[in-house]
Order: sequence, then C-alpha cells, then structure tokens
Amino acid sequence: MPFFIIAIHFSTAATLVLSIFIALLWLASGQIKYTILIARQAPMILFALLLLAYMLFSISYSLAPYPEAFATLSKYRKLLLLLVLIPFLNTDHQRKRCENFLLAALITSLIIAFAGFFDLLPSDLSELLLKNHITHSLFMAFLGFFCIHQLYGNKSYRLLWASVLILVVVNLFIVADGRTGQLAFLLLSALFFLQVFSFRTALIFGVTTIAAFTLFLLFSPYAERLHEGIDQSISFYHNDPSVGDTSMGLRLTWWNSTLTIIQQSPWLGDGIGGLPYKFHEIFPNLSQMVNPHNEYLLITAQLGLLGLFMFLAFLASILRHATHLAQTQRWLLQGIWLSFVASCFFNSSLLDHTEGHWFITLIALYSAPLITSKACLASSSSPKMNPNI
Repeated sequence: MPFFIIAIHFSTAATLVLSIFIALLWLASGQIKYTILIARQAPMILFALLLLAYMLFSISYSLAPYPEAFATLSKYRKLLLLLVLIPFLNTDHQRKRCENFLLAALITSLIIAFAGFFDLLPSDLSELLLKNHITHSLFMAFLGFFCIHQLYGNKSYRLLWASVLILVVVNLFIVADGRTGQLAFLLLSALFFLQVFSFRTALIFGVTTIAAFTLFLLFSPYAERLHEGIDQSISFYHNDPSVGDTSMGLRLTWWNSTLTIIQQSPWLGDGIGGLPYKFHEIFPNLSQMVNPHNEYLLITAQLGLLGLFMFLAFLASILRHATHLAQTQRWLLQGIWLSFVASCFFNSSLLDHTEGHWFITLIALYSAPLITSKACLASSSSPKMNPNI
C-alpha cells in the first residue's frame, strides 16, 4: 500500500502493476467473501459498484465497438479500489504509515517542482518525474490543506508545516500555475475556516482570502493564465471564432457540444465509450473529442441522467460517511471530497488514470477507520464470518 501510494504520484506503469498485485493479494486472502459485508457498512462502496455495473451494462447499447467500450470501462476499474484497499487499512498503524508515505510523495513532488523551476534539474527529468500541471496543482492544494490543519491542531513541528505551506502557495500560484489546483486551494481554505471557526470568524477570514487573491489577480505578473482563462471565456460567449483553438475556448466548445449530445439521448446516454462516435455523427466537421474534460458531462453523455444520478449519489454518500468519522479524518475526507467535486467540473478526474487513482485511494484511506470497525462488529456477530477482515 505505501509503495502503491508513492507510485501514483510518479509512475503510471508502477501504479498499474502494484494495483494488480494488491488486487491479487485481496483475492488470495479471501476478502471477496466479505464483499457484501463491507459494502453494507459504506453506501459509497455500494454506489461505486452499482455505477461500475451500470457501465458494464451500457456496453450492450454503446455506439463504440466492443473493444473500445471495454477499454473505456477498464479506465473506471479504479472504482473497485474502495472495496479492495480498505481491508488493508484496518489498523491505525497501517493508515498512519500510508499517510506518511503520502506526505513524503507530496513533499517530494513539491521539491522536484522547485528544482525544475530553478533549473537545478534537467527539464526533461523534472517533466518525467512530475505529473501534468493540473494534477500536480491538485496534489499541492491538498498538501496545503493538510499543512493548515497541522498548524491549527498540532503544537509540534509548526515551523516545518508553516514552511511547507509557504512553499505550497508559491508553487501553486507562481511555479506550477495550475488553475484547477488554485481553485481547489481557495475552496479548501474556505472549508478550513468553516471547519474550525465560528461562522462570523470564518466569514472574516474568507473575505480576507478573497481580497488577497483579488490583489494577486490585479497586480501579479504570475496571474497571466487566470487572465487568459477569463478573456477566453468572455470571447467564447461573444462567439469569437478565434477562441476555438485556445485552452479554455476548446474546453467550453466541448462542454457545449456535449450538452447537445446529451439532449439526443438524455436518459440512458450513448453507452460507455460512445461519446466520440456520437460527437463525430453530430459534428462531423469539428476536430474529434474523446472526452469533454468534465466528468459530470462525460458520465451523463455515456450513461444518461440515470448514470449521473448514480455518480452524484456516490459523491453524496462520501460526504455523508465523513460526518460519522472522528474529527481529523472527517476534516481531511471533506477536503478530498471538495477537491474531487471541484476538479470534476474542469477535468475527467475519475476517468483520468492518476487523478482517479489518487482521489479514490485517499477516500479509502480516510474512510477506512469507520468501515473496518463497523465491518468487524458486524462479522463478530455472525459465527460464520471471520472478524479479522
């Protein structure tokens, strides 16, 4: 598990190999016998399995050929990780060790990003080690959120956490320049204020944060990409034809086209993997679109409103699960949830390999204490089940 967490941050191939190895260990240890038991303790696992099952069913009517439909389905196999990983996180020692490896990976990514920025590493090496700027910025947003909580609730190592937090902020807004991560960090800061302060104090801190970000937006030369995004969005809504080749313009074009596709088959969609084929059918003169870089639109286009409902129920069940956790795990799981929800508006964060594995693994990590304790209690009440799951 710790090496799997490290691999997610640096190597797609290693992540794939280790995920298969963990799944084989899960099968060999007989955990599959307790699938229903564990799923009953956490509705989010049940909704994840239902969503995956519906994706499998949608192959029967998908516009994509069977090989491509199954290939797209395989990208969502990470939904199974909630069921597979949690049995390996059934003690505080195991969870703490995984969290330490998570922090080590995040801080290492932070150091590599600065080394590349100051040309202390060859550019090709830093690009090889780091994920793309969107994914990296999401990593940094959560690291910043973790640091803020450590500064607030942990009296030891405050200088260390303050230093890491400063480096994270610099990395987010100057070095990495990932707009999704910047938004996630602002949302996580607001969440932190609401978690630990009264509403009045949280409002004061929230307004102060917005004022600081406004000053950054108005006067910092490093806010250029934010200005580009705003200008491109305005140009798109004014039907400027030149905006179609820009980052934000292309994304908005895809969103608009996907909404048109959804209107054609609103209830069941066009099946898993069918979006590119439906896009080519309706917009034959436009450049091909694989996904709209919006997980909500992508799922709706493939699975219809029924699939979107399952996905939203999955997200809601995670948030509901967090309310029953101890304070620290609750706060961190709420932060992961908020980052996931926000990133899905601008990226296919469940479909994407790194982001999907990262979010699902962290959800499993911080959800595990309640699920494993409830499962053990349930299994101990039945003489047919082994409580040491």
